[in-house]
Amino acid sequence: MPELIRIRENWRLIPELAGKHFSGMAVDRQGTAWFCSLWQGVWSYDGVRVRSHGLQGIPLQAIAAQNGHIYVASDYNIHTLKDGKWQELLPHIHDILWMVAEAEPDHDGGIWFGSLWGALYLRDGRWTFYTTAQIATAFRPHLSGMNVRIVPASGCAQIPDAYGWGMKLTTSLSLGYLSWVRALAPDGPAFQAGLRVGDRVEALDDIPLSRQMQDPDRSELVIQVWRNDTSFKVRLKRHPSRQRILSIFDPTSILPRKNSRIIFALCHAGVVFADLDNDRWQYHSRTRSPALSAGGWADCRVAEDAHGDVWLIAGHSLLQYHDGKWQEKKRLFNGIISLTNYYGYVLSKERTGLTLWTPGSPIEITNTNIPLPDPAQHSARIDSLGRLWFYGNVAAFIDLRQPRWQFFPNLRFQTYSSRHGAWALDGAGKVFADTGDGWHEVVINGLKGRPRLLRSDFSGRIWLIASPANNRKAEIACLDGGQWHIQRFPKFQLNHAQRWQRNWVWPWSKGLAMLLRIGNHPYLAELSCNNGAITSRTLKLSPSPAGSTGVWLPQTNAHLIGAWNGLLTVHIKRQTTRYEALPQKIGAAGITCLLPEAEDTLWIGTYRGGILKRHHQQIEHWGYARKLQSEHISEIIRDGKNRLWALSSRELLQYQATSWRSIPL
Repeated sequence: MPELIRIRENWRLIPELAGKHFSGMAVDRQGTAWFCSLWQGVWSYDGVRVRSHGLQGIPLQAIAAQNGHIYVASDYNIHTLKDGKWQELLPHIHDILWMVAEAEPDHDGGIWFGSLWGALYLRDGRWTFYTTAQIATAFRPHLSGMNVRIVPASGCAQIPDAYGWGMKLTTSLSLGYLSWVRALAPDGPAFQAGLRVGDRVEALDDIPLSRQMQDPDRSELVIQVWRNDTSFKVRLKRHPSRQRILSIFDPTSILPRKNSRIIFALCHAGVVFADLDNDRWQYHSRTRSPALSAGGWADCRVAEDAHGDVWLIAGHSLLQYHDGKWQEKKRLFNGIISLTNYYGYVLSKERTGLTLWTPGSPIEITNTNIPLPDPAQHSARIDSLGRLWFYGNVAAFIDLRQPRWQFFPNLRFQTYSSRHGAWALDGAGKVFADTGDGWHEVVINGLKGRPRLLRSDFSGRIWLIASPANNRKAEIACLDGGQWHIQRFPKFQLNHAQRWQRNWVWPWSKGLAMLLRIGNHPYLAELSCNNGAITSRTLKLSPSPAGSTGVWLPQTNAHLIGAWNGLLTVHIKRQTTRYEALPQKIGAAGITCLLPEAEDTLWIGTYRGGILKRHHQQIEHWGYARKLQSEHISEIIRDGKNRLWALSSRELLQYQATSWRSIPL
């Protein structure tokens, strides 16, 4: 999984898309990003150019890409782009608006749309409309050629007539509180006064009708009604009844799953699990589940992780459905804006930042790590290309595939270079590289030996140390200036153990340093590459640093090498060596890694000897008290936040205060 914490780097803000107030985005199979705005139309960005595609002045709610087509959902209709022109796909029903707020492709080539009238499904040019019995009766005469399926009561929200008017309205906030009747109680005042599902209704004064209905002190309503081509007034008298129930199916978020299983999140009401093939519907009521009873359900979203758990945004709560139970995972006063999938995990975009819900502790990324203008007001989405998008008043993305990760069986060593990308060497001697266009195998012409070690130097050059299969004579290759340069050193012999010991090679100011043997004697060699030629200079070492490692000291232009029982300072240019013994019990364990630091401080990792710190000739030792003597300390580093880490054969260690502590992985 790519490193999400590093998202502060490499954001790309698209200035031409600023100030559009996008309500949705999608990415087609060519990688082009499409955006829809509430009033400023449809826009696209192909990585180079920004284009406008019209539909300005329409409240666009959602956008989706499927099978090479772009679909846009609006309060008016569902629009698709064909031959450069927009077409409306749904039939016109007098004064009724479709109020489509969701568009979600499924796994079978179809696409789902969520409307306040029900759910619409398009596949192979055929439409299916899932809705309540009342809406089906009112709409069916106008839906010739559309398959209308009635959602049973077990799949609808059963809402009590809390306000006593016997009706439920559909209201468009973006179109000035236009309202339509979408549910009626047969014994309620509205039905008895002659109202029918699909009627457009409006209050006679300036107060929206939906607000007047919620006023507990109001006992009477006077409503203007539009039906087909006629208009009339209706007077309603309030009549509360606890037994009066209204059946509602208004999905504002849809999650297509496999085998025709769908999850619908209903506006203000609850969640519906549907098995369409077997016509099984299961409604999870908001009022009957303590976890689902969180307030503010208007903006609900639903997603699924790799384990099959369902995640739901319900106003100010993020909920998880696990093992047949809903549980609240997080509550925020300012609410959660969007929900998306990330490598099988769920990523929630909140007003304070991002949260990646991993099986262990969730990973939180605050807005301070997102260098965008007002990131709190934007939604987030991850597309199929691995790009994390923020869209709202701006449009920006970051490529989460950088750095790219790939699994290599028997990987021996991997290094990164700012000049030549990322490089890896596997146990079979194959070399791989990612120079910006993905991982691929690299074949080095002229290299006869099998690559044993891979390193980069301080100048960004890539070095390969190889030897033939039947002997240990060294062959050196260096990538410099875009070309491989190869030099054979017949006298240089690699120990069998050295073929697998990357610590025996380290960078220095002009190239690479390595421990080797010439004849029966140990040597240190400095390799450099100038004008396409690889040269070396060597110095015989005494005592032998067999099985150890080294590091370059830039202050003195010397090399510090760990021997079995001490430290060896080597200056090849001066042809000098200086030996410093360590306490016998410690040194006999063998030195495996070195980390020199300022103020004459040196950290030393050993093989079954723990960790040492030398400071002004004073030695501190950690190991026997923590049983580190049985561990192989392979590396000690200090990161960019000045934290000290050590990697052993058993665990990851961090230096805290005055001791090393294990960090659980």
